[in-house]
Amino acid sequence: GLVFAREEAIANFEPQKYFGLSFQACRPGKAQTSATFSIESETPLPKFFTKEAVSEFKDSLPKLGKLVRIKRETATKPRPPGLNSVDLMYAMSKNLGMRSFTAMHAAESLYLSGYLTYPRTESTMYPKDFPFRETLQAVQPYDSQYREFIDQLIARPKLGNHKGTDKGDHPPICPTMKVPKSLSGDEARVYEFVLRNFLESLGDDTEIEKKTYHFEFGSVKMVARSARLLPGSLPPIGQKATKYDSSLEEFGLKVDEEIEICAAKVVDRVTEPPGKMQEFELIKEMEKFHIGTDASMSKHIQTLQDRGFVKFNDKTIEVNDLGRVLVRTLKAVDPDLADANLRRDMEIKLEEISKDGQRYAPVLREYLAYYRRKFLNFVAKSHQVSEAAKDTFKTKDAMVAEEGKAFIQCLKCMKYTRFSHSALKVICTGCGLNFDFPDAMEVKQLEARKCPVDKHTLIQYSVEVGVTKVWVVACVVCMASNQEVKSLESGVIGNCNECGKKTLAAFSKDHKTLFEICEGRTCRKLWKIVEGISSVAFDPASICPCKTRKAKIVFASDAKIFAGETLEA
Repeated sequence: GLVFAREEAIANFEPQKYFGLSFQACRPGKAQTSATFSIESETPLPKFFTKEAVSEFKDSLPKLGKLVRIKRETATKPRPPGLNSVDLMYAMSKNLGMRSFTAMHAAESLYLSGYLTYPRTESTMYPKDFPFRETLQAVQPYDSQYREFIDQLIARPKLGNHKGTDKGDHPPICPTMKVPKSLSGDEARVYEFVLRNFLESLGDDTEIEKKTYHFEFGSVKMVARSARLLPGSLPPIGQKATKYDSSLEEFGLKVDEEIEICAAKVVDRVTEPPGKMQEFELIKEMEKFHIGTDASMSKHIQTLQDRGFVKFNDKTIEVNDLGRVLVRTLKAVDPDLADANLRRDMEIKLEEISKDGQRYAPVLREYLAYYRRKFLNFVAKSHQVSEAAKDTFKTKDAMVAEEGKAFIQCLKCMKYTRFSHSALKVICTGCGLNFDFPDAMEVKQLEARKCPVDKHTLIQYSVEVGVTKVWVVACVVCMASNQEVKSLESGVIGNCNECGKKTLAAFSKDHKTLFEICEGRTCRKLWKIVEGISSVAFDPASICPCKTRKAKIVFASDAKIFAGETLEA
């Protein structure tokens, strides 16, 4: 709903063309040299909608003016508190263009390797007994660009930062005393960000000296600006010191000095709509409306993508047709169901209960009655949801009928099945075989391999779990009839200890790594079993006391363990 609202604002926006002015100034008579600098109106100029209007304003400006005063001020950017999960996801998305799901996955990997503290936390206050000095000494060798700054911190008699909020869960995200020797990719970028935030949080506030030069050209007031980081300050994370432009100081301008407008250029402009929603903006909106927790925000966003409601286009998020139909239909049935305030108001009440500001029983009764009314209203109008979907989308069966191509031959009726890649569905028009692939990314036939049960051609389909892509080998006919697949390199291994559904054998693309994957679409747990295999054969008749199938594994000659050996387990 939040992304949809932004897209509606963009769609309803009506741009208008107008003309603006950009100015260059210099000392009198120096227009032909490179010694010019940019100036602008002290207050925004009006939008000129005709060239005649902008030209008339341009011609009315005096060419000569003078510098009337120089205003100096020091701006302070407070040092940050400790880093929590939401701030990590927001910063990585905004400053480095990294998906929140990817950032959290990298942070969790660094935590499991012992390089970062636990990355799912709402707290931003360091514990009183945090070993700041020991941690600084440990991370000092990681990157030479920080050594001088770390030396300055270590030399201080007192270290620490007790700003922030303690939510009573885990300490802020920061480096541990176990320092990586080398990192690459997403893990390197996340570790670098966490390290810099940790250092900044222990340093001083960032001091920025700003100068504003005030000019008068007749009655028109203009300004030029410069800024520089004061010595001893690290530039904010994700920025470089060169962002602060102090080049104007090189001119040595003095009060009462005469200045000339040496160029006034008419610029074509257009009023701009709000930009497309970026992930860091969505994270902040979710935090504002209490949608998800620090542990679940990135998963909520990923789920929207996995279920086809939204898609990512570079750094922006766009709503798919399915998402548009859902939001528009919910608004038609009950506008509150698509309003983020519904969740926010309830979360505020729950937070008040936790702080003894509200009693539990009255709030429970209020919301039970409220959601009962919502439910009964939705049931009464639920036909609108089906009608909206029917008008917008084709059924999978219709997609197979229209675009399906010949797939494996059905040995029951001897006709070829039809398969649609977009619908991920197989249908046999002869005998009624009907099968949907579970969240498959790719589907391929294995022409040379046959099912030992019914001799149908085997297929393999890929499934993506997080950042890992695995391949499942199966028989479409057996899966469609809910039979256990008994191929030597495929089939049911056991049952998921999380959801109780069946687990299947799966492989890396090169078939050298064996995984176990839960077939449950909402669970989709994945376990890596063993690497470096040459082949694996499951014995349908041999069941271990732990209720999983036994297998004979042949290891490749270059495997790290059991090279060239055969293992039964």
